[in-house]
Amino acid sequence: MRGYNYFLYFCKVYSKGKNQGGYFMNDKNIINAAGQLEMGDRYFYGKGLEKNYEQAVYWYTKAAEHDPEIEKNNVEQHAIFTARDRLVDCYLEGKGVKQDYYQAQCWYNEVVNWGYYGWTFGNPKMLKIIELREKQKQNKGVNPVLQLQMGDRYYIGEGVTQSYEKAIHWYRKAAEQGLQDAQHKLGYGYCNGEGVEQDFDQGMYWLSKAAEQGHEMAKKNLDVMREYLGLPPR
Repeated sequence: MRGYNYFLYFCKVYSKGKNQGGYFMNDKNIINAAGQLEMGDRYFYGKGLEKNYEQAVYWYTKAAEHDPEIEKNNVEQHAIFTARDRLVDCYLEGKGVKQDYYQAQCWYNEVVNWGYYGWTFGNPKMLKIIELREKQKQNKGVNPVLQLQMGDRYYIGEGVTQSYEKAIHWYRKAAEQGLQDAQHKLGYGYCNGEGVEQDFDQGMYWLSKAAEQGHEMAKKNLDVMREYLGLPPR
């Protein structure tokens, strides 16, 4: 009974009607994020309730939509971001909701933007979302920093099978969106023939694009390449 009472404590909801003052595990009036998250988990995992992914998503969404700026209580804030994380998984796996990688990223961003859990752009869950969106050709609106992170992962083989070819693929996507770090790495790849056929013209082109934006390493590598090719200094 201890766990049940703990749950009731977090729900803090009084029912209406003849049982006023009582608690109901399926009461739609549960208003705090911790109670809503708990309801979602109970439906998702079938803890004391019949397993129902649709109901789980309903409760996770109610908890996730709370404003952490208003809910200053640590327990409530934790519940809000945990619910958002649960929704990422639901949209990724299509449990209780139509599979939607874009929605998965939107909820993920709601967590990342607050820095909760110390998540970064290189988080494995985010990289999975980006790869799935790539397969579904849902690349519109993808942050180029995420694409750069994907390239870095493949370049060094962090959490994935090392592949210069795939690294170049992601560097190009970020470079085409104007990200100077990606332009520098793409240019470096062309100059050294890493993941792509060596092409000094393409290498110089992308190094120049990065250098024009003030990328210091790109400027140095561009000067090195000009000297190597016997071209006059910039």
